[in-house]
Amino acid sequence: EVDIEPYTFNAMTYTKRTVTSLCLGPVPYAEQLLDIRVLSEPINTPPVLTAEKPNWRIQRSYEFDLPGIKLYDEDAWQYGGDMLVSLSATRGAFQTSGGSGLTYLVGTGNGDPLLQTFLCKYRQCQLAIASVRYRSADEAGTDTVTVRVDDLGNSGELGSRYSQVSVTLSLASGPYNIPPTVDIPGLPARVTAPGERVDITGITVFDLDVDKPRWDKLRTKGNLTITVTIGTGYFDITRLRKHGLAYRNIVLGPQNGAVDTDCPCLTNTSLCPCNNWILTQYAKFTGLAEDIQWAVAEISVWKFTEGDTRLTVVVDDNCNTGFSDDSGQQRPCLTDTSSVVIRVSVPADAPTFIYTHPTTGTDSLFGMFEAVGDGWVTLGQNASAQDDQYTGLLLSIIQGTGNGNAGTITAYNASSRRAWVRIGVGAEVDLTSVYRIACGGENMPCRTLGGVIDATADESVILVGPGVYSGERNMALQLVGRTLEFRSTHGFNDTVVDCGG
Repeated sequence: EVDIEPYTFNAMTYTKRTVTSLCLGPVPYAEQLLDIRVLSEPINTPPVLTAEKPNWRIQRSYEFDLPGIKLYDEDAWQYGGDMLVSLSATRGAFQTSGGSGLTYLVGTGNGDPLLQTFLCKYRQCQLAIASVRYRSADEAGTDTVTVRVDDLGNSGELGSRYSQVSVTLSLASGPYNIPPTVDIPGLPARVTAPGERVDITGITVFDLDVDKPRWDKLRTKGNLTITVTIGTGYFDITRLRKHGLAYRNIVLGPQNGAVDTDCPCLTNTSLCPCNNWILTQYAKFTGLAEDIQWAVAEISVWKFTEGDTRLTVVVDDNCNTGFSDDSGQQRPCLTDTSSVVIRVSVPADAPTFIYTHPTTGTDSLFGMFEAVGDGWVTLGQNASAQDDQYTGLLLSIIQGTGNGNAGTITAYNASSRRAWVRIGVGAEVDLTSVYRIACGGENMPCRTLGGVIDATADESVILVGPGVYSGERNMALQLVGRTLEFRSTHGFNDTVVDCGG
């Protein structure tokens, strides 16, 4: 027995006494010299190359990233020497863009045919291999790409070690990208009254090859992007409003977080603040086909003024499933569009319904703005503490800057007292403007009968909510010369007018 010191050279002689019973015939004692060394450095571990997708069907005459090839060397990080990387193909060409730190021995790194060889440090080698671009041959057939890495013996004892991996490429002129489809069923135009919700349901999105494999994606599942716009008015993506984006792994904006060049309110920070799914005029979101289909199936539309508007839905396949012809040239991503017209009109004989309630209602609100922005205003301290209390109601300027102009409130946030409204065409308002928000809407019924009469035009129907109407503004009502219809929403037993007699 010999004690061997680690990381030092040790030598000894030993006498081998064989067991004669295990041998053929007698064997004399033999003395042999054995040199035992414990190396001063660990044994060199070979690099490891892996290919996530070893067999590809690719487009001929096409340059694309060759993803999924990864380099790992367990002990390379301990040493600072170079590694030798070779990229070879039977017919194609290579381009590497791993940054600085590559010393080319064969080729220049830009479109090198058949063979490219370079020296690099471990980290630079990893980056270069991960960013290799391949240019396939012009003719259909088969190609083989081989990546070989030699550590040149710089990461341990016992000399250089190497590893290589090959990817087989089947060059073809297809497959052909089949465009997606989007369909809004039903009539091409929907007729409604101002402020009434129109539900567009049954919208379908389909892409036959969205989940088919393609040469430059490692996984078969592809993303679709949906863009929804409306001319005037507002819409909700109904299911997103109820459940949110995370419910089905949907993200706002284009694929991979790219800048949304279609955004109508793009900022210098590449954000699209008007991209939303609640009371909005613009929405763009991306996800897997089944998630997009779930989200877009229901859209609700509101328009508060007379006239036509168009809701448009566009689906984009993000170029994820092939080429469109034999030319081998990538065309723009394939899309499809469907739209529906929302026609808002008030029938000549249709009454206007005005609401009143003695406990939950409030008569017309007056005040001055605390802040003014592009398409929004901050109401005064007396504004409601309930979200959407004023949504759909008319805000009129009755004094100060913008006097005589009016606009319909499209949304109201109670915590900030912010109301989204466009007041007139090109009209301006400021902190001197005095506003009036007319009561009578379903979300903001008038509180008193006098208040609802003042806010109501002739030929209107006043829907009187249950309760007791008493006191000031509920007595001595001025109805001379007025043509109004009062209807109790819960019957005469639940609706009482106390005139104080």
